Amino acid sequence: MKKEKIYDKINRIQAALQDEQSRNLFDARLHYSITRNNKTFYDAVDLCENQWHCSGLEQFLSQTNGKGIILWGCGYHGMETKRVLDLFHCNIDYFCDRDHRKIGTKIHGIPVISPEEVFDQYSDYSVILGSGIYKDEMRQALLFHNFPENNILYPNYSHLQAWSDKKQYFDVFKPEPNELFIDAGSFDGETILDFIDWSGGNYNKIVAMEPFKEMKEKIDRLCSEKHLKRVFVEEAAAWDQEEELFFTEDRAGSRVETDGMIRICGKSIDSLKINDKVTFLKMDVEGSEWKALKGAKSTIQRDRPRLAVSLYHKPEDIVELPYYILELVPDYKFYIRHYTSDLNETVLYAVL
Repeated sequence: MKKEKIYDKINRIQAALQDEQSRNLFDARLHYSITRNNKTFYDAVDLCENQWHCSGLEQFLSQTNGKGIILWGCGYHGMETKRVLDLFHCNIDYFCDRDHRKIGTKIHGIPVISPEEVFDQYSDYSVILGSGIYKDEMRQALLFHNFPENNILYPNYSHLQAWSDKKQYFDVFKPEPNELFIDAGSFDGETILDFIDWSGGNYNKIVAMEPFKEMKEKIDRLCSEKHLKRVFVEEAAAWDQEEELFFTEDRAGSRVETDGMIRICGKSIDSLKINDKVTFLKMDVEGSEWKALKGAKSTIQRDRPRLAVSLYHKPEDIVELPYYILELVPDYKFYIRHYTSDLNETVLYAVL
């Protein structure tokens, strides 16, 4: 019976999906949530009409003067980096790895050499670091062996990541006059600026929810510097009730966790007592989306706003989030879009 219930949920969601891209991404995301094999998902992403950009790689390629490119790292992050390089038609001459089982072999037809070979024989090459764990150690070793700094690409995150040219959260529907926008998970306020640009400044009110005090103060300063009006920042995490939560700070991936070291306030969107009609609700709360949706139940059923909800933080989100939204408002229609070269930043759009 449990299995039949899951099939019923999936069928109901699939019936609400409005275009082929959404159906492909849903099926591929569902497959990944079960198998944890990313190939099918990447195949679906590659079918989307995206122009990719990666500022770090583009800047590196414009300034480096190495005679070839070495990718240091053959593990998961190395393969994710190679995917980005392939998207930019950037050829790798060699892989580098410390694993003696890989040295002297070929991966994807590319020879694997040792760090010692890189230091001794390929000091005139450019090196891209492909390890989130060891990238600092790799960089220090290259600098110690007199590699020019502009011939070393050090990724900001665990690995290089390319982004779609489409505007995340504002990709599917057009603005309406007098928007009331709720930004649940506002982080540094950049989404607020994107919303104002998208709406042409034609909005009634912006309500941002951001639990981390320093980020809330950053948003306040941003609004002051940009002379933004009618922006209200609630220092709380979007949740299903008012409750003290434990929080782990991790840049844009800060999230609620039972063993988190920071105490924050959780609050439901319904408790904000927004009297005007909410027209647009964006939700990117690092794995708390289901709780946040439960806390917005009355608002969603009353105002039936357009929704943009992150759909990738937990394996079960691909089914549970859209199904819950349909339980609240059965008439919602769905679109799914994806915005990076890897597994992050899949967004579910709901619209009437």
